[in-house]
Amino acid sequence: MSLPRYPRYKDSGVEWLGEVPFDWKVSSLRRVISQQLSNGIFKKKEDFGQGVPLVNVLDVYRDDFKVNFDSLERVNCDEEEIASYCVVPGDLFFVRSSLKQEGIAAVALAGDFPEPVVYECHLIRARVLASKLDPRYGSYLLNSAIYRAMTLSAAGMPGAFCTS
Repeated sequence: MSLPRYPRYKDSGVEWLGEVPFDWKVSSLRRVISQQLSNGIFKKKEDFGQGVPLVNVLDVYRDDFKVNFDSLERVNCDEEEIASYCVVPGDLFFVRSSLKQEGIAAVALAGDFPEPVVYECHLIRARVLASKLDPRYGSYLLNSAIYRAMTLSAAGMPGAFCTS
């Protein structure tokens, strides 16, 4: 199957990306997020078992790249912690540390939750500007082989996004 070509293309200005459709804009990650990237909350073992749901590393490793609310552990948090580490629909979570290198840089998308949710310290939250990048598309793009390889090789976030 071959997809139709766009009528016009332009140089993206990004060496590995090459040409993109003429109407597309190429942006860095920092230009499509509304807040600085943020690490999550650190909690001790005795804080687990009750409280608010917590997104952790294992919740990111999913085939559909979406956090499943029903499977989240619970952790005790005070109101200030909930405010600082709250999850909103559309947040993207990057795994920042893992026991295996191939686990680093995996990404999952937060959907709607019926109650407040926080995220843990082995994750980095990116709050996406939906007007610049559809968060669902971002989760698929950032989990692609090329973006994962770039993230691992640069020990940072990927370099460019294309949006129409």
